[in-house]
Amino acid sequence: MHNLNVLFTKDDLSRLFIRPLSEVPSVYDLNSIQVDSLSPLSYIMMMDYKMYLPDDILQKVDKCSMSQSLEAREPYLDHRIIEYVATLPDQFKYHNGIKKHILKEICYRYVPKNLMDRPKMGFSIPINKWLGDELRELLEYYLADERIRQQAILTQSTFIELN
Repeated sequence: MHNLNVLFTKDDLSRLFIRPLSEVPSVYDLNSIQVDSLSPLSYIMMMDYKMYLPDDILQKVDKCSMSQSLEAREPYLDHRIIEYVATLPDQFKYHNGIKKHILKEICYRYVPKNLMDRPKMGFSIPINKWLGDELRELLEYYLADERIRQQAILTQSTFIELN
């Protein structure tokens, strides 16, 4: 389960950073979490709350809504709801292959089932296009050998030639 949320191994990270891995600051405080006490589903949900939501989904929602002068609210992210749902048994969250089981059962009372059961329609940003086109100059600037040396954070050998 842990490996699903890990992009780099410890060896990869050791080669990436100049300083020892133990000295590299992290924005994630995962050490305080008692992983052994979590079910696999609870562990995945916790990782989503800590990493995927703030670093991906919520940023996209903010950027898209602000670009249209909208104020978006995510009511299910109220800390009281998250804390309560974390205490629920797994079968309320995932039951017979149905995600968000208890939430859907409640919503079916108020929202037509065909709307609730539609396939998800995600969105992604064209990062490859951006890095290859309009952001290319910035990418080359920040990953230039001299810049990497000045920052003294990452090892130069980690980066490949930008083509």
